[in-house]
Amino acid sequence: MYTDANSGISFLYPRKALLISGGKVKPDLAGVGAVPTSATTNVSMNFVQPGGVTIATVALPDKSYPGTDFASAFFNVNVNRSVSQQECEHFAFVDTRNADGEPIDAEKVKVGATEMEMTSNFSANAIKQDETQYYHNYENGACYEYVLGLGTEGFATEGGIKHVNRDAVFAKLEKILATVKINPIVEEHAAEPAATSVISGKE
Repeated sequence: MYTDANSGISFLYPRKALLISGGKVKPDLAGVGAVPTSATTNVSMNFVQPGGVTIATVALPDKSYPGTDFASAFFNVNVNRSVSQQECEHFAFVDTRNADGEPIDAEKVKVGATEMEMTSNFSANAIKQDETQYYHNYENGACYEYVLGLGTEGFATEGGIKHVNRDAVFAKLEKILATVKINPIVEEHAAEPAATSVISGKE
Protein backbone atom coordinates (compact mmCIF):
# COMPACT_ATOMS: atom_id res chain seq x y z
CA MET A 1 0.00 0.00 0.00
CA TYR A 2 1.24 3.50 -0.87
CA THR A 3 0.42 6.47 1.38
CA ASP A 4 1.41 10.11 0.97
CA ALA A 5 0.70 12.46 3.89
CA ASN A 6 1.29 15.60 1.80
CA SER A 7 -1.52 14.87 -0.63
CA GLY A 8 -3.63 12.64 1.63
CA ILE A 9 -3.68 9.95 -1.04
CA SER A 10 -3.31 6.21 -0.59
CA PHE A 11 -3.78 3.23 -2.89
CA LEU A 12 -2.94 -0.46 -3.32
CA TYR A 13 -0.82 -1.72 -6.19
CA PRO A 14 0.34 -5.12 -7.51
CA ARG A 15 3.11 -6.84 -5.58
CA LYS A 16 5.40 -7.18 -8.61
CA ALA A 17 4.91 -3.62 -9.83
CA LEU A 18 7.49 -0.88 -9.42
CA LEU A 19 6.48 2.16 -7.36
CA ILE A 20 8.43 5.39 -7.81
CA SER A 21 7.40 8.23 -5.51
CA GLY A 22 8.51 11.82 -5.15
CA GLY A 23 8.35 15.17 -6.92
CA LYS A 24 10.80 14.22 -9.68
CA VAL A 25 8.79 11.24 -10.92
CA LYS A 26 7.99 11.16 -14.63
CA PRO A 27 5.71 8.51 -16.18
CA ASP A 28 8.18 8.05 -19.04
CA LEU A 29 10.18 6.03 -16.50
CA ALA A 30 7.61 3.38 -17.29
CA GLY A 31 8.73 3.51 -20.92
CA VAL A 32 5.39 4.42 -22.42
CA GLY A 33 6.84 7.23 -24.51
CA ALA A 34 4.84 9.90 -26.28
CA VAL A 35 2.32 11.70 -24.10
CA PRO A 36 0.65 15.00 -25.07
CA THR A 37 2.41 18.19 -23.96
CA SER A 38 1.72 21.89 -24.22
CA ALA A 39 2.98 25.21 -22.93
CA THR A 40 0.38 25.16 -20.17
CA THR A 41 0.81 21.60 -18.94
CA ASN A 42 3.64 19.42 -17.78
CA VAL A 43 4.54 16.21 -19.58
CA SER A 44 1.86 13.56 -19.01
CA MET A 45 -0.35 16.01 -17.12
CA ASN A 46 -3.68 17.06 -18.53
CA PHE A 47 -4.62 20.05 -16.35
CA VAL A 48 -5.98 23.27 -17.87
CA GLN A 49 -3.63 25.30 -15.65
CA PRO A 50 0.08 24.86 -14.77
CA GLY A 51 1.11 23.93 -11.25
CA GLY A 52 0.68 20.16 -11.25
CA VAL A 53 2.97 17.95 -9.16
CA THR A 54 3.54 14.23 -9.71
CA ILE A 55 3.04 12.23 -6.52
CA ALA A 56 3.74 8.65 -7.58
CA THR A 57 4.00 6.31 -10.55
CA VAL A 58 3.35 2.57 -10.58
CA ALA A 59 4.89 0.71 -13.54
CA LEU A 60 3.81 -2.82 -14.42
CA PRO A 61 6.67 -5.25 -15.14
CA ASP A 62 7.77 -5.09 -18.78
CA LYS A 63 7.32 -8.86 -19.11
CA SER A 64 3.75 -8.83 -17.80
CA TYR A 65 2.32 -10.12 -21.08
CA PRO A 66 4.94 -12.36 -22.77
CA GLY A 67 4.41 -13.20 -26.42
CA THR A 68 2.53 -9.96 -27.08
CA ASP A 69 3.41 -6.47 -28.32
CA PHE A 70 3.11 -5.11 -24.75
CA ALA A 71 5.91 -2.65 -23.98
CA SER A 72 4.85 -0.94 -20.76
CA ALA A 73 1.97 0.31 -18.64
CA PHE A 74 1.72 2.75 -15.77
CA PHE A 75 -0.59 4.29 -13.20
CA ASN A 76 0.30 7.86 -12.29
CA VAL A 77 -1.01 10.33 -9.70
CA ASN A 78 -0.73 14.11 -10.14
CA VAL A 79 -2.09 16.91 -7.93
CA ASN A 80 -2.69 20.55 -8.87
CA ARG A 81 -3.65 23.10 -6.21
CA SER A 82 -3.81 25.95 -8.75
CA VAL A 83 -6.91 24.54 -10.42
CA SER A 84 -10.42 25.47 -9.26
CA GLN A 85 -13.14 22.89 -8.79
CA GLN A 86 -14.79 24.01 -12.03
CA GLU A 87 -11.49 23.90 -13.94
CA CYS A 88 -10.82 20.42 -12.58
CA GLU A 89 -13.75 19.15 -14.64
CA HIS A 90 -11.87 20.02 -17.84
CA PHE A 91 -8.73 18.81 -19.61
CA ALA A 92 -6.07 20.57 -21.66
CA PHE A 93 -6.19 17.66 -24.13
CA VAL A 94 -9.38 15.84 -25.06
CA ASP A 95 -10.14 12.72 -27.05
CA THR A 96 -10.13 13.39 -30.81
CA ARG A 97 -10.49 9.82 -32.07
CA ASN A 98 -13.88 10.25 -33.73
CA ALA A 99 -14.08 10.04 -37.51
CA ASP A 100 -14.15 13.76 -38.28
CA GLY A 101 -11.39 14.64 -35.79
CA GLU A 102 -13.62 16.79 -33.59
CA PRO A 103 -12.90 16.77 -29.83
CA ILE A 104 -14.98 14.39 -27.75
CA ASP A 105 -16.20 15.86 -24.48
CA ALA A 106 -14.94 14.35 -21.25
CA GLU A 107 -17.37 11.90 -19.69
CA LYS A 108 -18.50 11.47 -16.13
CA VAL A 109 -17.60 8.08 -14.69
CA LYS A 110 -17.95 6.51 -11.28
CA VAL A 111 -14.94 4.80 -9.76
CA GLY A 112 -16.08 3.07 -6.61
CA ALA A 113 -18.10 5.72 -4.78
CA THR A 114 -16.24 8.62 -6.42
CA GLU A 115 -17.48 10.51 -9.47
CA MET A 116 -14.73 11.62 -11.85
CA GLU A 117 -14.27 13.26 -15.21
CA MET A 118 -12.46 11.10 -17.77
CA THR A 119 -10.90 11.56 -21.20
CA SER A 120 -8.32 9.63 -23.24
CA ASN A 121 -5.64 10.07 -25.85
CA PHE A 122 -4.26 7.70 -28.50
CA SER A 123 -1.23 8.12 -30.76
CA ALA A 124 0.39 5.61 -33.09
CA ASN A 125 2.82 5.02 -35.89
CA ALA A 126 3.83 1.89 -37.79
CA ILE A 127 5.55 0.21 -34.87
CA LYS A 128 4.50 2.06 -31.70
CA GLN A 129 1.15 2.83 -30.08
CA ASP A 130 0.43 4.80 -26.92
CA GLU A 131 -2.94 5.02 -25.20
CA THR A 132 -3.55 7.18 -22.14
CA GLN A 133 -6.62 7.66 -19.96
CA TYR A 134 -7.00 10.67 -17.65
CA TYR A 135 -9.30 10.90 -14.62
CA HIS A 136 -9.95 14.05 -12.54
CA ASN A 137 -11.65 14.62 -9.20
CA TYR A 138 -11.58 17.55 -6.80
CA GLU A 139 -10.93 17.08 -3.08
CA ASN A 140 -8.95 18.76 -0.29
CA GLY A 141 -9.01 22.00 -2.28
CA ALA A 142 -7.02 20.43 -5.13
CA CYS A 143 -7.50 18.67 -8.45
CA TYR A 144 -6.34 15.04 -8.36
CA GLU A 145 -5.41 13.47 -11.67
CA TYR A 146 -4.96 9.76 -12.29
CA VAL A 147 -3.25 8.73 -15.52
CA LEU A 148 -3.48 5.19 -16.90
CA GLY A 149 -1.06 4.52 -19.75
CA LEU A 150 -0.32 1.63 -22.09
CA GLY A 151 2.47 1.39 -24.66
CA THR A 152 2.85 -1.30 -27.33
CA GLU A 153 5.54 -1.64 -29.95
CA GLY A 154 6.73 -3.82 -32.80
CA PHE A 155 4.78 -5.62 -35.49
CA ALA A 156 2.36 -7.97 -33.76
CA THR A 157 2.17 -10.24 -36.81
CA GLU A 158 5.90 -11.01 -36.83
CA GLY A 159 7.48 -13.95 -35.01
CA GLY A 160 4.22 -15.16 -33.52
CA ILE A 161 3.77 -11.95 -31.51
CA LYS A 162 0.14 -11.19 -30.69
CA HIS A 163 -1.60 -7.94 -29.85
CA VAL A 164 -1.90 -7.54 -26.10
CA ASN A 165 -5.44 -7.49 -24.74
CA ARG A 166 -5.67 -3.74 -24.13
CA ASP A 167 -8.88 -4.10 -22.10
CA ALA A 168 -7.13 -6.55 -19.77
CA VAL A 169 -4.20 -4.17 -19.22
CA PHE A 170 -6.45 -1.21 -18.48
CA ALA A 171 -8.58 -3.41 -16.21
CA LYS A 172 -5.47 -4.09 -14.12
CA LEU A 173 -4.65 -0.37 -13.97
CA GLU A 174 -8.27 0.45 -13.13
CA LYS A 175 -8.07 -1.93 -10.17
CA ILE A 176 -5.35 0.31 -8.73
CA LEU A 177 -7.49 3.38 -9.36
CA ALA A 178 -10.43 1.74 -7.60
CA THR A 179 -8.39 1.45 -4.37
CA VAL A 180 -7.54 5.17 -4.23
CA LYS A 181 -8.55 6.95 -1.03
CA ILE A 182 -8.04 10.63 -0.24
CA ASN A 183 -7.82 11.57 3.42
CA PRO A 184 -7.78 15.08 4.90
CA ILE A 185 -4.28 16.55 4.67
CA VAL A 186 -2.36 16.79 7.95
CA GLU A 187 -1.23 20.40 8.23
CA GLU A 188 2.26 19.72 9.60
CA HIS A 189 3.04 17.68 6.49
CA ALA A 190 1.77 20.26 4.03
CA ALA A 191 5.09 22.05 3.59
CA GLU A 192 7.33 18.99 3.64
CA PRO A 193 8.89 18.00 0.30
CA ALA A 194 8.15 14.50 -0.93
CA ALA A 195 11.11 12.15 -0.74
CA THR A 196 12.00 10.24 -3.88
CA SER A 197 12.13 6.49 -3.44
CA VAL A 198 11.84 3.28 -5.42
CA ILE A 199 10.29 0.32 -3.66
CA SER A 200 8.73 -2.96 -4.65
CA GLY A 201 4.97 -3.34 -4.70
CA LYS A 202 2.86 -4.73 -1.91
CA GLU A 203 -0.83 -5.39 -1.69
